[in-house]
Amino acid sequence: MMIRNTYGHKSWNFPGGIIDKKETATEAVRREVIEEVGIKIENLNRIGQFKSISEYKRETVQVFIAKSKTRDFHIDYKEILEARWFDPFQLPKISDYAEKVIFIWNSKQ
Repeated sequence: MMIRNTYGHKSWNFPGGIIDKKETATEAVRREVIEEVGIKIENLNRIGQFKSISEYKRETVQVFIAKSKTRDFHIDYKEILEARWFDPFQLPKISDYAEKVIFIWNSKQ
């Protein structure tokens, strides 16, 4: 599942966001995926992380993989311009973040 946000560069990326106070990274991932594309995920596993200094901010991006029982989704049109399922070997033009995520995912295969 990849998304394009209504703001920013609009390249394809993965659902994600900020970890709220008193929230674990796992809880944040589940919440963000539900908020952005309406999907409840399962078998959530952290596979890595990377540091990013982009858009004038420093952050640690944690990378997770998960499964979904359905391919049905419902996007939040305030934040998400478009969402789509892609074959991991036939991706559209993706963001720099997404390229780093794919690199981490490939290294775990």
